[in-house]
Amino acid sequence: MTFKIDLGQAEADFLAKLRERGILAPSPLPVRKFTRCPVESKPRGRDGAFIFFDDGLPAGGFENHTDGIGWENWHASGMQNLSEAERTAHRARVQAAREKHDADEKRKAANAARKAQALVDASHDPRNDHPYAVGKLLALPATVREIDLADAVRILGYQPKCEDKPLQGRLLVVPVTVGDKLSTVEMIDESGRKSAIYGGQKTGGYWATQAMPDGDGAGLTIIIGEGMATVLSATMATGHLGVAALCCGNLLAVGKMIRKRYSQAKIVFVADLGIGVKKCTEAARAVDGYVAIPTFGDQQ
Repeated sequence: MTFKIDLGQAEADFLAKLRERGILAPSPLPVRKFTRCPVESKPRGRDGAFIFFDDGLPAGGFENHTDGIGWENWHASGMQNLSEAERTAHRARVQAAREKHDADEKRKAANAARKAQALVDASHDPRNDHPYAVGKLLALPATVREIDLADAVRILGYQPKCEDKPLQGRLLVVPVTVGDKLSTVEMIDESGRKSAIYGGQKTGGYWATQAMPDGDGAGLTIIIGEGMATVLSATMATGHLGVAALCCGNLLAVGKMIRKRYSQAKIVFVADLGIGVKKCTEAARAVDGYVAIPTFGDQQ
């Protein structure tokens, strides 16, 4: 390398980029190792990922699986000072890291899809006396399934958790589809704790209240929201087809998918208060849709 770089400053710059994406990296920062970690929206989960190289020209990449943006490459300033051979070596190293990341994610996603299918196959029609459904006043459709915890643990090989707390009792199984294929499931226990299968693909994934219809959507109103309960409540109130993105960072991707599939449909995003309003508004603008915002009077 023909010039010197302040590695301390490079690491600080990389950490600043992670913070911009809401990624909570451990300290000290692991180097030359693909690392999973929490994100601000899920501080007890493992929805962040990054890799950092501190040799030569410091470089790496990162992803927050909850924001829908995808993987982002990074390198320290100073590329203009590299020789062509050094630039080539640098690009090759970053590309190799990205390819390894993609291969790891593909393997995890395939394993999660297999487990998801096994969970759906072992599940049964949901009962409306499930405590979560009762508490939310939900009439559960056939697109939601139910499974006993013991059967889920047997299939998964571990007990699903939400922020380090194990799910308990009867589990609702919410299938998540990417394109036309099952990618993962969201499991909801009796108290409302939620967990998805480790490694399952979520970006662009959705759950629908009923089978998706044919056609271009002419005369159809489609409701899109974040959670299963929110979307199902809106569907019960209106009779319209509902689609759940299952996290606010996924609303835009799901909205674009629905618009591409149903070019003539009216799309209405039902927003949760807080960040949900912002994300639904962004998604609605991108797909020529509408936003419905709840009001709760003085208790809002």
